[in-house]
Amino acid sequence: MKKLLTLFVAGLMGVSLVGCGSGDSKKDTLVVAATEMNGDFIDGFGNSSYDLEIKNVLHNYYITYDNDAEGNFVTNKTILDGEPVATKNADGSKTYTFKIKKGLKWSNGSDLTAKDFVFNILLSASDEWVAALAADTMGEGLTGYAKYHAGLSSQEEGGVADIVYKRETDKKIQKANAADNEVKVSDMYDKDGYELDSEGKRIPLLGFQTDENGDPLYDANGELVPEYREKKGDNGTFEGVKLNGDYEFSATIAADKLPYFFEKSYVAFYPKPMTYLAGKDAKIESSEKGATLVGVDLNDVAQKTKSEYRTNPKVTSGPYKLISFKNKQVKLTKNKYFKGDYEGHKPSIPNILVKTVNQKTDMDQLLAGEVDVLTGVVEGKKIEKAKKNSSVKASSYARNGYGNVPIHNDFGATKDPAVRRALNYILDKDNIIQTVLGGYGSTVYGDYGTAQWMYQENKEAVESELNHYTYNIENANKELDSTEWKFEADGVTPWDVTKAEKTKDYYRYNAQKQPLTINHLGTEDNTVTDALETEFLKNSPKVGIKFSIERTDFAGLMDNYYNAAQKPEAQRKYNTFNMATGFTPVYDPWSQGSFASIYAGTSLNPTNTKDAELDKLMQEMRNLEPDQHEEFSKAWLAFQKRFNEIVPEIPVYANEYFDFYNADLKGFKTGPMSSWSEIICNVSWAE
Repeated sequence: MKKLLTLFVAGLMGVSLVGCGSGDSKKDTLVVAATEMNGDFIDGFGNSSYDLEIKNVLHNYYITYDNDAEGNFVTNKTILDGEPVATKNADGSKTYTFKIKKGLKWSNGSDLTAKDFVFNILLSASDEWVAALAADTMGEGLTGYAKYHAGLSSQEEGGVADIVYKRETDKKIQKANAADNEVKVSDMYDKDGYELDSEGKRIPLLGFQTDENGDPLYDANGELVPEYREKKGDNGTFEGVKLNGDYEFSATIAADKLPYFFEKSYVAFYPKPMTYLAGKDAKIESSEKGATLVGVDLNDVAQKTKSEYRTNPKVTSGPYKLISFKNKQVKLTKNKYFKGDYEGHKPSIPNILVKTVNQKTDMDQLLAGEVDVLTGVVEGKKIEKAKKNSSVKASSYARNGYGNVPIHNDFGATKDPAVRRALNYILDKDNIIQTVLGGYGSTVYGDYGTAQWMYQENKEAVESELNHYTYNIENANKELDSTEWKFEADGVTPWDVTKAEKTKDYYRYNAQKQPLTINHLGTEDNTVTDALETEFLKNSPKVGIKFSIERTDFAGLMDNYYNAAQKPEAQRKYNTFNMATGFTPVYDPWSQGSFASIYAGTSLNPTNTKDAELDKLMQEMRNLEPDQHEEFSKAWLAFQKRFNEIVPEIPVYANEYFDFYNADLKGFKTGPMSSWSEIICNVSWAE
């Protein structure tokens, strides 16, 4: 299981996490504050960095390969009985065999065994999990993944050729979609609501074969060529996973997935409680053909996991277990069955309270002794204020991420990269850095953080070879003049920059007389939203963009960002957002915070980027041996150049993080690769 890239939003375009302390109960409780939590406490759903910290302490310690403070893979000797055995097979694949130590337990005292690891792979990689609208890359590198993930079988295996077609029964949505496509409703939908292609045939959604271009295949009679799928209730068999006994399992990396620079991430697995989620009748059958979950319908398990375990995971394996999430507060208490992190360290602080605090007063709460920890501080005024107070200490480090304006590349005007480049040019990033960060930051030009070793090795080339997109209205207009939005309202008269200098309501239009409109969505009580509003509203009229900005709560932002592509066109509105990207030690933009075309339309690729050249460069980065350090660095730079050219999102700033904490805390040593939730087993109160 990979620790997935997390996209997050806070008052400061992705302040990593803020925390606070607790007066009389300090010896018993560490109170950590968050700007806002979404309540998604398992992998598979778009989450904030605050949710991620909770996930870490609940689930992410019993992982077969963990990462140390420098981001290196380390064998988790706390849960594994000896080193995993890696065997190269004749077909070019590689099998990793893991032996799980006896005596491991879940937070409810039940035994934790190899079946729980295999169960999590079978659930996370399944088509049933996809149907639950979850997105997870666990198992993606293993043999048979594509077939298992798609829910495919053969006719001989009892598969059925059930073809599922695109359908919309809501007449209002039908009408809106038809209008968007400039056709009659009857030309787009049949009487039963099924969507039709240009030849009047129903458009298949699942269960059909495609050609090399991804288009559906038809036989000589004009009928779709079916793909056989599992019968309802058949959970499928995952060839690349095997349960070898109560305390042993194996996973085989497919030959065509090797080499891979982060090879161990393919086999970095953690468990989910099989009996708790699937019931006592659930079992795993394993043979040479692979592993299969039997005795229960995996679709039921997936839906239960999504609806219940997702927000209230009662049975967990980490150093802490969940007590409650109420009133924007998460209460955690120590898991007495926890055996330790990969070095065997156990937590000493009995309880943790993570609560939502107001960003305008969080530093005052820390300095007043009302809070214990305030992490991810980036505002200059707060930093200077804290430095003058002896009651707190700081852990500072280069941020392993960057603040950005992600863009939906598949919707409206921002489909055109020239429009995206123009938006980049009209943002005065130096103003934003000064306004929001008080000067504690620097501009970035690609998908990187200044803490990454790849950036450090390529810093000179990044500075000299990438477009900085320095604020420039003239360049923005040149970009827009190359697009379809180069006319006045009549759709004929060329747009004139001199007229834009005299009025704020002089917009660009295309030949269809549609204005160049950009709708932005940010969060409430957010200084970055405020700064972006100032910049965009001031500069958009200078280039003929009709810009609007709205605010919502965090859940609304996440829904519109991650799930928009799954909604009808008529229900979509927003082009841009203010967010931030935080990286894990595994930098793989293909599958983590992905820009890969194959994931467009899912929460794994929320910008819905589709670019063949970017795909090629991401694959070149991935398809290297783990020791090909120099080659990876070179491929990384090529990827950054293409990213810089097509601008799937606007990089705004990188900065140094300051994690401030109560001076009475010991062992609080956070860094670019280790947040508070990943060092909690080393933190204690001074005697």
